[in-house]
Amino acid sequence: MKRFIYLGLIISAVLMVSSCASKCKKTDSVDSKPTVPEVQNETFKKDNNKKNLLINYSFLNEKNVGETLSVTGNLSQNGNGFTLISDPDSKSRVSFILEVTDSELKKKLQSLAGETVTVTGELTEANSTWTKKLKVLKIE
Repeated sequence: MKRFIYLGLIISAVLMVSSCASKCKKTDSVDSKPTVPEVQNETFKKDNNKKNLLINYSFLNEKNVGETLSVTGNLSQNGNGFTLISDPDSKSRVSFILEVTDSELKKKLQSLAGETVTVTGELTEANSTWTKKLKVLKIE
């Protein structure tokens, strides 16, 4: 009788270990370029009702410096500088400190302060998860 109990315990232990091992298999897939950023949620632009995907930019890091990207967010002016906050209502909002060298772009940003705008630029710094620097190339 004890043999059957021990045999049953051994069989159940083996089954538990094998089921855990199959769930914990690790797949190592390395991409040469990560798929950054991830889509977070969807909203609609007010002006033309086109679908606009809000993107979580917190995953951008130093490997992405030099890439050109378009960011939609709330534009604010603080002194002579500008900050663009993507997805401001979310906990995963990212602040982009805008570097503007062209005086025409700076005037356009001043007129758009406080509004939601799309800025295309080159990522120049991504040391922090929640703060990045973007050199402005174009304002839409």
